[in-house]
Amino acid sequence: MLIRMGRIMTWHRDLSDRAAAEIVTRHLPNNRSSVIDRIRKKFAKDRESYLRSGKVTEIINLVMAEKRGTRSIDENGERGDKKEPLVTVVLPDDDTLEAMFQELRSKLRAVCTLSDKDPVVVFPKLGEIRPE
Repeated sequence: MLIRMGRIMTWHRDLSDRAAAEIVTRHLPNNRSSVIDRIRKKFAKDRESYLRSGKVTEIINLVMAEKRGTRSIDENGERGDKKEPLVTVVLPDDDTLEAMFQELRSKLRAVCTLSDKDPVVVFPKLGEIRPE
């Protein structure tokens, strides 16, 4: 839930920690105020780490969405599901991460909308892609 808060706050920078905690706990029963407070406080203790993790997750999601959108279709009209090798990623500094996120967001014209259940990232060319 904490990294998910970081993901949401990557898209919606004007959200307070409390508002983000409310969004990530929507699936819980009605009386969740104590849970929201605990999550908000835990997030605040290591805020920068969770924001960075959320931003990295969203960059990866944008890159994967771009690949899905440009993947070639074979003769049968089916997408190839060949397994790709694992990749080790060395993370750059925060400014470079921010630039990468903004560049991908702009290139794909991606927008994150807050729905009643979960945040949904919409790509005008690809449609709606829900988080996995």
